[in-house]
Amino acid sequence: MKITLNEVKTMQEGLDAILAEKIPCKPGYWFKRFLNKVSSELKAMEETRIKTVEAYAKKDKDGKPLFKKDKDGKQLDPPQYDLSKENLEKLQKELFELGNIEFEVDQEPIKLSDIDSEVCEVCGQKKLVIKPLVWIQLGKLVEE
Repeated sequence: MKITLNEVKTMQEGLDAILAEKIPCKPGYWFKRFLNKVSSELKAMEETRIKTVEAYAKKDKDGKPLFKKDKDGKQLDPPQYDLSKENLEKLQKELFELGNIEFEVDQEPIKLSDIDSEVCEVCGQKKLVIKPLVWIQLGKLVEE
């Protein structure tokens, strides 16, 4: 299956929500298997994102990235890199391009029938209930 880094990032949010629940073993296996296959891509994306943000951030005299501060001079919580407007625009463009990188993952989409059974044949766990937002997040990972 061809997929972009942005699609995987969105799918991860849905998968995290599903895998936090007690679910039947068959869909649990397929979801976890997919997440394991793409975890190195997600890690590489995050490491690249951080390096890119740090490259565009304002620097102190030692060349270390600066973080935004509130009106009292305290670092924001959560921390935010301090970027000029010009560099923010450049950063956004680069991150957009990064997210649209496409790669191949060796997995067929998960069949809806494997997820939507009334009771799991193996573990006896009842039907998996998935919220509409999670279905949207899963995108092309699930097919009819």
